[in-house]
Amino acid sequence: MNDKSGYPAQGGPFEAQLPDWFPRTRDALRRDYAEIWTRSSSEPSPPAANLVLDLGCLTSKHLEGFTSDKQCERMVAEAAERLGITVPIQVYLTENTPGKGIRVYRTADHAQLILQASLLSKINEQERLAIIGYELAKITLAAWDGGDLVHVERLLTRIHLQTNPHPVFIETLRLFQLYRKLFCDRGAWRVCGDLDAVNTSILFTETGEFPDRNEVTSDSEEQDRAHSDNADSFTPNSSDAISRMVAAELWKQRSPTLDIDIAMKIQGPNSWKRLDVYRQSVAREKTRDLISTLLEPEWMRTDAKLAYAKLFFDDYKYQKPDHQGITDWLEISAKDVKEFVCFTMLDFITAERNLLEPALAYSLQLSARWKLLPLFIEMANRELRLRKTQIKEMADNTEQWIQIAADAHHKSVHRQDGGMPE
Repeated sequence: MNDKSGYPAQGGPFEAQLPDWFPRTRDALRRDYAEIWTRSSSEPSPPAANLVLDLGCLTSKHLEGFTSDKQCERMVAEAAERLGITVPIQVYLTENTPGKGIRVYRTADHAQLILQASLLSKINEQERLAIIGYELAKITLAAWDGGDLVHVERLLTRIHLQTNPHPVFIETLRLFQLYRKLFCDRGAWRVCGDLDAVNTSILFTETGEFPDRNEVTSDSEEQDRAHSDNADSFTPNSSDAISRMVAAELWKQRSPTLDIDIAMKIQGPNSWKRLDVYRQSVAREKTRDLISTLLEPEWMRTDAKLAYAKLFFDDYKYQKPDHQGITDWLEISAKDVKEFVCFTMLDFITAERNLLEPALAYSLQLSARWKLLPLFIEMANRELRLRKTQIKEMADNTEQWIQIAADAHHKSVHRQDGGMPE
């Protein structure tokens, strides 16, 4: 499936499509930063941006002295076919142009691929295909949803160039650049299907260098150990090269949870210390759900507790929460997020002292459901100055305390309706 200009559309031919991170981040920017999104759409690209997806075009004057090569044209045509790219691609060789060994440019109706002639003599054909596939995959990214990812890159780069940009935008741009590389690496994998060639492409696109052929070992056990070491060291703080190589290894294994595994390895668990705009949006949504879960029993929805909820969100109104969504979110969250949830429960417990015991009992039930019970008990002991025996007694009788609060609330409502108390 291709769009009108011949570029693969969102439903294109890659075995796995664009990572969910791209459209989710685009949507979060549009929704949560609508004014910035609209304003940046009419502004020119930042002069110091060095954008990758806004690929530009070379004029005939720029191409003076460039030559063609039938073998290169064949490889580019083969790579484009495997990626589902039908737009015409003009291929040129150059000897003296400084900078990258390979670069792709594009317009609405054609693309241009420029190769340093010296590059071809340093690598084998599979490695050439991998590097070509990496560059051509940028065409897919640049054309996705009418160029939305180009717009995202421009917006994030413009914000990043400001004085003291917010850490959320710094992290979002970091992830954008890394996910862009991973997607292009997947293009390299799609074209050649050779892990060693893809790793050569990764090393070249990160450093401009190639692996030392003299250091290549034939010992398969040593190679397997190297892959394992890379996987163990793959964290959000890893270098892009390590992250990309381990992702390529995961593609080779064809795990059914491939993209989820890669995303978790790149971004790590949910943490306030590493929020991008999408995770920030999710955190807001889950915090609303958390508050609604705490206020789900009618007896918890007192004026005092609803007023406290408005300190979090001034437009807060109770809505039935997404229980499974909170559970799933907490399962992949770091300790600082779990501590925040426990502190929030404690805040709502103490927001109205005459409901302290049943509110504490209800929070003990919730913390057990969310696998936070030991942490919550530790924090409750410290913050509420309760003895361990008090917490244990409360935990053993949660249903009783909750029922007492529910019965008292029912009687109160019955009186307000003009009925007689039971």
